[in-house]
Amino acid sequence: MADQVDNDMFKDHGKILEELQRESHRGGVLLGAAMLDDCLLKLLQGFVIDDAKAVKRLLDSGANAPLGSFSARTLSAYCLGLISEDEFTDIEIIRDIRNKFAHRLLDATFNDQSIKDKCNNLSTPNILPHMKQSDAPGKFLVAVAMLSSRIAIRALSVHQERRKRPKPFTLAEYIEVDSKTPGVGKSEQ
Repeated sequence: MADQVDNDMFKDHGKILEELQRESHRGGVLLGAAMLDDCLLKLLQGFVIDDAKAVKRLLDSGANAPLGSFSARTLSAYCLGLISEDEFTDIEIIRDIRNKFAHRLLDATFNDQSIKDKCNNLSTPNILPHMKQSDAPGKFLVAVAMLSSRIAIRALSVHQERRKRPKPFTLAEYIEVDSKTPGVGKSEQ
């Protein structure tokens, strides 16, 4: 079953990357950010405890989920050590660009100097030497493709580091801890 989910994830990932190339700039920004958000969701789902109901409430039950937003998932993935600082910074830049395209209905374009500057600050595309001279939309799309691919690959193996539920604390453990603590559990003479 897990292999089927993994194969489906990569099949969908490839389809979305193809779709990104056909979209308008606004559509590409919105779709690219949504793809990154979905990759972070899958990464976090594979890392947290195996309790589907609780995990859904935490990650995927709409605006009321504590980690239900792109911002919260990005910060959580970074603070849990699931993405690097460079990945975190680039995703934050992509999220900011997404917000500009989503909320500025008429004047959000890659010709806007502030958006160009943000794209130039993306470190991920600059790993590829030929990307240093690329235009803003090219840098944005390459950053999304590279980041989402890295996170999707990481999501496939993160289950090996899945958090485990702690065992309930028992009376025997309490007595053991208590007997090792100086002055605790001993009557005063």
